[in-house]
Amino acid sequence: MKLVKDNSIQYYYIARISYLGTNYSGLQRQTKNPNTIQERIESTLTEVLNYEKVKISVASRTDTGVHALCQYIKIKISKEFDPFKLQKILNHKLPLDIRINQLVKSTRAFNLQKAISTKTYRYYFCHDTAPLATKASTIYHSYTFLNIEKMKKAALLFEGEHDLIHFCVLGARASNSKRTLISCEIIEDPQAPLIFYLEIKANGFLKYMVRFIMGSLLKVGEEKITVEDIKRALKDVSRQPLPYKAPPHGLQLYHMEFLKNT
Repeated sequence: MKLVKDNSIQYYYIARISYLGTNYSGLQRQTKNPNTIQERIESTLTEVLNYEKVKISVASRTDTGVHALCQYIKIKISKEFDPFKLQKILNHKLPLDIRINQLVKSTRAFNLQKAISTKTYRYYFCHDTAPLATKASTIYHSYTFLNIEKMKKAALLFEGEHDLIHFCVLGARASNSKRTLISCEIIEDPQAPLIFYLEIKANGFLKYMVRFIMGSLLKVGEEKITVEDIKRALKDVSRQPLPYKAPPHGLQLYHMEFLKNT
């Protein structure tokens, strides 16, 4: 009598991952373009499981060309693994621009997206120096001198609750453009002089929000718009949007915090 394998039992894992988004069309699986980080991880898992079905859900989206130092995914598979062993197998088979940095067991009931309390993004840039070749794909290099002090003043204006209609693209997933930014500041990288980053921490983000904020701050630094222009755009939703979106390659999802007791 031939035994029939029962695939009804499912096993769940949470993975903390990092990646360079340069060669991918974003994190989340797409119907039109399969070249995503999720698709690459799923196909690798499918290979490990002898082509059994796997399912991955993500904590937060990132767009084409955007990187992540700290991203979380939830994995559902039909075979039980020691987490460390599965992490080791995946890192051996995945390309070097996608890494599984931690893997732990989870449960069906655990809702990854609802468990995240805050997210922190960083946008790296420089102007007085050319970034090292090993870092150039993750840092925006401005060939125009930037007034960093004015950029710092403008960045602080975004802290608190604001209607960010002029600094995002609204879609089907988000109709409310109000968000509360816990912090928003320009910082010089203490480990790399003359390299700066915009750091934004919030409990919710809108599409392209960080890139539009950064694009406007770059224009302030170039002295093509003023700090007052930023202030007016935040106060008056009837004004024309500021059409400045920074390129994706300087942006990274830097950190996520979980709600207590999750």
